[in-house]
Amino acid sequence: MQALGSPHNGPDATGNVLCLCPNCHLMFDAGAVVLGDDLSVIRDGDEHGSLRTHPRHVIDVGCVRRHRERWRQESRLRAPKWSRLPYFLVHLKPAVIT
Repeated sequence: MQALGSPHNGPDATGNVLCLCPNCHLMFDAGAVVLGDDLSVIRDGDEHGSLRTHPRHVIDVGCVRRHRERWRQESRLRAPKWSRLPYFLVHLKPAVIT
């Protein structure tokens, strides 16, 4: 969620890791999909379900917030990267929602 390298300096910890299919991974990395603090899946400003997690995999909500805030800041500066994704990827339903 929070990138490890500079300038993001995210923690190299399991709480900062999500297991996603390749399409969802691309959308998440591009900011087309973000998570709410309650792990709701947010796309185009609307909630589309909840992230499925394993009971023993605790997601670091701080990393979720920093990922979401990163894309908020990006969208203020220019068109979000997801708007440049191929049409079929932008219109996929994420497999991570229930």
